[in-house]
Amino acid sequence: MGAGHHSRPSTTNGAVWISRTGEQLSVRSISKIVTAVMARAGVQESVHALRHTVATRLVRDHGHDLVLVADILGHADIKTTRRYARSDPERRRAALEDLAD
Repeated sequence: MGAGHHSRPSTTNGAVWISRTGEQLSVRSISKIVTAVMARAGVQESVHALRHTVATRLVRDHGHDLVLVADILGHADIKTTRRYARSDPERRRAALEDLAD
């Protein structure tokens, strides 16, 4: 690498959220940062509500697989993730109609 270039952290393994010193941030630290950013942006929801919204949108709106969403959320048991994937009768009907196409 040339002078003035910084090495980028690996995105394939290790911590995603790191401090200025390169240490992994704790869940508590991340929560404090996100809460502060949300407050500055005028968002009234909690960090937990934001996490719930992200999970729900990944599953319901974008059709991502529960295993992937469980990995993103750090759920050890996919049953925990399943609550974001509840379907209503209309969605079930539409899914079955897709098979006829």
